[in-house]
This record gives sequence, C-alpha cells and structure tokens, in this order.
Amino acid sequence: MKLKISTLRKIIREEIGRNYHTINDDPFTWKDYADIDVHVYANQKGGFDAEVKCPKKPSLNTGLQSFDDEGSADHWARMHAERMKRLILNSN
Repeated sequence: MKLKISTLRKIIREEIGRNYHTINDDPFTWKDYADIDVHVYANQKGGFDAEVKCPKKPSLNTGLQSFDDEGSADHWARMHAERMKRLILNSN
C-alpha cells in the first residue's frame, strides 16, 4: 500500500499536534487516604472541630478536638492521618 505525501503529512501533523494529558491531574493528598476519614468543620463557638477516624482500626480514632483556627485543625488532622496511615501500612 502506497501513501501520498499529503496523506502522510496529515497523519504526522495530527500525531505531533495531539495533546496527551491526564484529565484529573490533582495530586493525591492526606485527605484522600483510603480507610481514613478526616473531618474538619466550623463549630458554633467560632472555632473549628477536627476528627480523624479509621474504620479498619477503631482503636486509632481520635475523637472530636476543638481548635481556634482552621489551620491548626488541619495541621492536627494531617499529623494524625499520616500517623494512622503509617501504622496501618506497618501492620500489614
């Protein structure tokens, strides 16, 4: 089978111009850990409450903690979520 030069150029231009990318290119964060539920939300007192739960190992659950600002609540939740993730990975 022979291709005309114009057809070959069309195929090459299409391949060079094609945009390969991932539709969802957001990074995987500590909030997305499987088997760990992180909840940070505003409370009635003007502060924030945070809670980290692990359905696989309920003994690791933190209970509800109150904070003055959202940054402190996020930091506390992140530290506990990462600790839980390490404990789960090391127990397998």
